[in-house]
Amino acid sequence: MHPTTRACLCRLCKLPAELLHEVAVLLVAIDDVTAPERLSATCPHLATLFCSLSEKGHICREVFNTNGIIRRCGWLAMECDEADVDKLSSRAKAEDLGELFTAVLDYVRPPIVNRLPLDNPDVEGAVMGLYGLLLMDEGKTREMVDQWGTYSFVMAYIRHRLSIDEVTEPTPWPEEDEPLVAALATAWILTTPENLRAEPPKERERLRRGLLPYIVMPFRYAVGELPAEFFYPPVTDGPGEHGGLPQTVLTIHGPYPIYPRAAVGAPTAPCVWPYAGRDFDFSHPLISSVARLHFFARQELGELKVPDHLPEDYETRRAIWLQEVRAGTAPSGSFRVELTKADVRKFNKHRGTPLPRLQYPEQWDADSMRCLMSSSLQVGFEPEKPPSALCDHIRLNHMYTPGLLDGLWRGRMLLPQLSFLQETLSADQRTPYFDARTSDMLMNFSAIRIREFVSDIKENARVPAENDARMGWLPYGTVLQVSDDGKECVASVNGDQRFVYRHITEHQKAHRENEGAECFGCRVRERLDGEDVESVFESVGLGLEETTCDDCDGPVRRPSAQFSYAFGTPVREGGMTSSQAQPQPEEDEKGQTSSDDDDEETSGASDDGYSDAEGPCFSCRRRVLPPRQMKPCNHVASVLLHGTVDEADAAALYDYEVYGRVRPCDGMVGLLRFPKKNSLFTPEGEAGAYYTFFYGYIIGGQNFVGTWRIVFPKGMAGRVVLGENGGVGGAAEGGTEIFWEGPFTMQKAE
Repeated sequence: MHPTTRACLCRLCKLPAELLHEVAVLLVAIDDVTAPERLSATCPHLATLFCSLSEKGHICREVFNTNGIIRRCGWLAMECDEADVDKLSSRAKAEDLGELFTAVLDYVRPPIVNRLPLDNPDVEGAVMGLYGLLLMDEGKTREMVDQWGTYSFVMAYIRHRLSIDEVTEPTPWPEEDEPLVAALATAWILTTPENLRAEPPKERERLRRGLLPYIVMPFRYAVGELPAEFFYPPVTDGPGEHGGLPQTVLTIHGPYPIYPRAAVGAPTAPCVWPYAGRDFDFSHPLISSVARLHFFARQELGELKVPDHLPEDYETRRAIWLQEVRAGTAPSGSFRVELTKADVRKFNKHRGTPLPRLQYPEQWDADSMRCLMSSSLQVGFEPEKPPSALCDHIRLNHMYTPGLLDGLWRGRMLLPQLSFLQETLSADQRTPYFDARTSDMLMNFSAIRIREFVSDIKENARVPAENDARMGWLPYGTVLQVSDDGKECVASVNGDQRFVYRHITEHQKAHRENEGAECFGCRVRERLDGEDVESVFESVGLGLEETTCDDCDGPVRRPSAQFSYAFGTPVREGGMTSSQAQPQPEEDEKGQTSSDDDDEETSGASDDGYSDAEGPCFSCRRRVLPPRQMKPCNHVASVLLHGTVDEADAAALYDYEVYGRVRPCDGMVGLLRFPKKNSLFTPEGEAGAYYTFFYGYIIGGQNFVGTWRIVFPKGMAGRVVLGENGGVGGAAEGGTEIFWEGPFTMQKAE
């Protein structure tokens, strides 16, 4: 208590500062966020406390989750000194959090609680801010924003933006932009069963109709940070005067989105969220992914009717069939595939799209819905010359939690009619025909038991990659053989190369027992604690490399391709040239313009190295960040997936085998499903002539959401199912094979 407050007539001033802090936190936590300001107006002594950025920062830390972004991202902010690498979280100043708290109270909360008109420009800023807050959420932030009536506000904004009314004449295809994606993502994070059940059925159907274009047209709205054709980002200069990555790749459907976040001739540009005085880069989720979550969650509200004529379960069916076989009265042919009442009940129980958990598990940390370092996807690698095993390990460690896919997955697939899909490809507008044909799409079930196998961080331990979705990103002729005990999977490539992967549980058990003594990733992390950070990374090919600036000919040190791929390219170093950059003098903490001479880590070049008498250009003067931190080692550089269908599910849905892998650069999962040989329930006729490639992302640790595609493996000869080669059933001249596609969602059932 300050001495001058003893004579104050305000009773609150007589309380210790600690209790005053608790009072302020309590008032704000019950959504009386203006209470500290009102109390400040009653007494100048209280104003000194409650109006300070430091006190606001303490309140912010109490009522919102504020540490999640550092733990989730695990990489450095744009402007953090090398000496602060290990102190980033501990150096979060209360004043910086106070600025965040002020921004929330001034710009995020008012449009929501005041219910501003949805076309007010301030609404978009509030929606973007909400998603930024929920990036850090671990429970408290959600509780806070729920008090503001956020869910109903955001859903109203979504309905305002989407074309949810029935289309009576040709209209433009719906747009996608950051505020709409942020609103959809925010609404999904806040969705509860009570929210869905409270929706009027007509409103629910209108919303699903508005979401349809985003989920059934992957050739118009990207479904991946890279298209499914690539396992590693392709090496290319791309179009444009300044080079860069292409936005599309030519397919038989026409231009297909490839780098959805890229502008022509410019690098990918993630959003920047200011937190604790530093700027963290993150990306919004793809609109196609989050739209699928909303669509399927509403579609699955109604339970499927269990037909009375179906047999009770698989065991009953099989017993009756065996009895008929013994009696000689069984129908000719194999035991046919047929649903049972038990199958329908199983899919009613596991509907494919579970709602977000209130307590987020650790796998949210590597969630594509939350945080994706898309800026590094501009670093290309040929499959024949992949990044190092350590580089792949670091990238995969950010994007995916090993073991996540191991188990039984059940879900649903929407089946747009192929003829309709072909007619829609060239349509430049949305028509009533589109709405009519998508309103009655068929639905199919899927069930896959996946076993996950992983390799150590060794250069020769990974199965080579192939940029070919038709082969599930595996080299042509690859065969996966799982041991009888399920502990190992041997990948044979063309019969002359063998790669041994261990089951994830065996792998984790081995490293627990050895305490990481033999793991290359663990050894590198140990060296980071005792040696110079930059030298350690340079010793393993992940440091900075010497280059020459195109503008001033000066020597500069830039992150190597391996470094940029593994950690992501900082926003300020996203490939801008000096002609694109707008030089601005930087200020230090005291507001004084900083001097380049005081910065020992600018370019590391002498003045003699520059052809320009004025010295280094602005691009060279920008700070080159030290190597970023790595998350705790998971000892994994590569993931292989092998799947089968349980006997009871095969009797209802046909029998398949599945090969797959996880793409390190963005965590995309690819599963190639094909008919199982010599099975009683193998698809017959044309259905057995094609494979299905499932590709998408794990969201929330429990939703596998993406697109299925009918593919024809390399070397398949003769007539194909959907047309002659060169048409829909084969690649057009100069195009990439992309065939029949549709959305799917799966839930981890066990």
